[in-house]
Amino acid sequence: LYVEGRKAYDDAHFFLEKLKESGFVVVVVSNVPEHCMALKPLERLGLSDYVDEVVTSAQLGLRKPHPLVYLKALNRARASRAVFVGDNVENDVLGPLSVGIPAIHVARSGVVLKRSVSSLSDALDIILAEPF
Repeated sequence: LYVEGRKAYDDAHFFLEKLKESGFVVVVVSNVPEHCMALKPLERLGLSDYVDEVVTSAQLGLRKPHPLVYLKALNRARASRAVFVGDNVENDVLGPLSVGIPAIHVARSGVVLKRSVSSLSDALDIILAEPF
């Protein structure tokens, strides 16, 4: 959603707004060492109104890609199904896939996978078109 807390990606607001309008529960999962380190950038960048839950490694005592991180996030969302969207192959794609959660890789740079897209807008198109 943002680059190291400094700037929201150009399509982040649109992506989150459309997810919320479509009835999705939005959970942010972060490997930050302190919970506030995930909350502050979301607030400062105007993204927090779109986010229902924030799950951090600081809260869980576990870091992505540990399987329990994704299961606890799913539990927090009170959802029986989900899709994980992120730009890190290990943490945001392979980790969720290891517990049966579909994942979409946003390839901002570097590695491109079969299920990679180039933007959050492209990820949104997939999410709205497929029954996750």
